[in-house]
Amino acid sequence: MINSPIIEIMPLETERLKLEPISVHHSKELYTWMKDPLLSEYLTWPPHTSENQTKAVIESLIDQINKKLALHWSVKFESRIVGLVSLIDIRTTQLLWTLNRAEIAYWIAPMFQKRGLATEACAALIEFAFNQCYLHKLKIAYSSNNLASAAVVTKLPFLQIGEERDAFYKNGQWHNLIHFEILKADYKDNTSN
Repeated sequence: MINSPIIEIMPLETERLKLEPISVHHSKELYTWMKDPLLSEYLTWPPHTSENQTKAVIESLIDQINKKLALHWSVKFESRIVGLVSLIDIRTTQLLWTLNRAEIAYWIAPMFQKRGLATEACAALIEFAFNQCYLHKLKIAYSSNNLASAAVVTKLPFLQIGEERDAFYKNGQWHNLIHFEILKADYKDNTSN
């Protein structure tokens, strides 16, 4: 029997992190990081030029939550918001197909990277997606040039499924994407050991 997904956002906690549903009240802290060109090098957006731009992005993310298309959390570490983590492209059905899947997206401010925070936040999302939302599959991908993201994904229980050549063009060059996935059954097997 297939459980129907429950696409509702709630605060999450890990050993070191608090994941709070994104709010416009987070715009000032998020703008601090989102204006950094180093952060957005491999992301879909350019460096932000104003706090109002960050606030508009947050409002669009909240709209996605309300439409049950995505779930977005601010990542809080030592009382500071240091990044975002999301379940995006949530797809429960397509016509007669049951899909029950989503993709994990994440970023951590450069000065807080290399501490395992993105890995810890993503691990919390995996558990939440499978055990609270009843999703069947999660996907994750990173640019083949993004060594920081590679370090995150390889610590998570995903299986590499392929490399998409010339997946996107940014900053004067084409970038490949390395794709990974995990099924709920794989996660259960992995966590029971």
